[in-house]
Amino acid sequence: EMKEALEARAISSPTPIQRAAFPVVSKGYSCMLHATTGSGKTLAMMLPILAKLREELVEKKKVVINQTSKKVLIIVPTRELAAQHAAGARDLLRGTNLHVALLTAGETPTADALASASVIATTPVELAMAFNATKTLFDWLPAAVGALVLDELDVLLPAKRFTGKKFFRFQDDGMHPAEALVKTVARRCERPDLQVVAASATLDKATSRKLERLLRASEVLRVSAI
Repeated sequence: EMKEALEARAISSPTPIQRAAFPVVSKGYSCMLHATTGSGKTLAMMLPILAKLREELVEKKKVVINQTSKKVLIIVPTRELAAQHAAGARDLLRGTNLHVALLTAGETPTADALASASVIATTPVELAMAFNATKTLFDWLPAAVGALVLDELDVLLPAKRFTGKKFFRFQDDGMHPAEALVKTVARRCERPDLQVVAASATLDKATSRKLERLLRASEVLRVSAI
């Protein structure tokens, strides 16, 4: 299926980071992808995650999607990148009954639309504000996340302390909004097989260790094409 998806995009062979990441992500491992800008990191993350989602929810005839269904939550630094991820996910899920929701300013899905979505793309601040505004969303979404995608991890979880305005009640002093959200998902997720896949063009040790600390993991696999 991944080969067909690549061919549909006129990609004759996977890029080095895709070749390295596909087997790791397909097996459900949490990992951090490190490769240069334009190397195909987004497809390296999303193609195997969505292929697995399609298999679980479509081939097994689990066609009724609700709050308890497995969700892929994509958190990125900007609205533009969130929109790109949403469009890419819709393309990969074409021909299925699986829906994608974009949760950003100007794109405010209804509660029913979020519950019926299998993929939700958003930014840290806008997800935090949505949680603050809608307690029911906070109650069910972190518990339903089966795969958490963090693109531009170095921007989401920088080494320096956060000194700006707090957006989330679970955001501790010095904690960036994305840190609080990753920690919340890791603690409240009710799925034992939660997969976290992150990507960055500049992945330093401080950011890597921060993610591992938030996930309470001794090590998150690092897949590099640099």
